Amino acid sequence: MLGGLRIKRSQLSLMLLLLIGAAVIVAMAKLRTRDTALRVIGHEWERSIDVQSYAGERWIVTRVEQNRGSDTLDEIKWPDPELKKRGLCEGCEREGQRSAIYTVRFLDPVSERGYGCEFGESKWRSFEIDSRWHAEFDPQTGVPNCETLTPAD
Repeated sequence: MLGGLRIKRSQLSLMLLLLIGAAVIVAMAKLRTRDTALRVIGHEWERSIDVQSYAGERWIVTRVEQNRGSDTLDEIKWPDPELKKRGLCEGCEREGQRSAIYTVRFLDPVSERGYGCEFGESKWRSFEIDSRWHAEFDPQTGVPNCETLTPAD
């Protein structure tokens, strides 16, 4: 009996689970909206080109040529793959798909964890080392949502 009410053990367990669930939802909402000033600690970039070879009447990727760096002041160039033989013949090569990744590295001073966010090249260049940025954190992964970054200063 609880305060003059008869409650079965199963009902009490269900109420306890509901209370715990509500507390978890509140905690997750607080975590999701937690603002913290992440500090920019570095930049990374990578440009790559797939090299394709002609074999059996189709093109297949046989290797990937890459250029990498870690500074916005780097001369960012595409790799220049040396193709063995050009044309449409068995063993001939051609350049395939190009891709570029520009990552800003952040440090969360509260957790001392590092995070990376990918951006287009011009936005990537705009993040200065040691600048601080607010971000909302995903409640499920604990990772900052890069789309919510706003200057802290």
